[in-house]
Amino acid sequence: RLVAISALAENEGAQRIPALAGAARDDDENVRTAALGFLSMDSDPAATDILLELLSGASERERLVELLSRPSRGRVSALRAKLAAADEEQANLCCSLLTRLRTPEAAQALLAALRQGNVVTRKASAVALASLRAPDALAAVQQAAEHDEDARVRQICSILLSH
Repeated sequence: RLVAISALAENEGAQRIPALAGAARDDDENVRTAALGFLSMDSDPAATDILLELLSGASERERLVELLSRPSRGRVSALRAKLAAADEEQANLCCSLLTRLRTPEAAQALLAALRQGNVVTRKASAVALASLRAPDALAAVQQAAEHDEDARVRQICSILLSH
């Protein structure tokens, strides 16, 4: 089965991601580990979606967070798309993962979320940006503290800047 998963991961067919998702839920730990590794390196946003789906209620939560925190092509765009329709818990998770990626693209996604996201997304991205402690991130949080249209976002940003 491990050889089949390896061959499947190299295939560009439409069944690649669903098959890897199934293998990521396999009873055999070696099969699961291989499938998770291949999903974490896949540039298809659907692979990131599968990892995020597996994360909810997973016994291997730390491992999945580690895999999602590895930069890969398509990871930031998948997290950005998930963030656009996220509830508070998902927004915090996506912003945390973007922070862990520590790439310029991820930082830009957080900045865009603070400027253009819904209230839940703006609050989560403010926390993530403040944790980066980078000058441009802190400047964006300062801007939101002074000018965001939502009082809760302004309050959170002010609190973050006071620490």
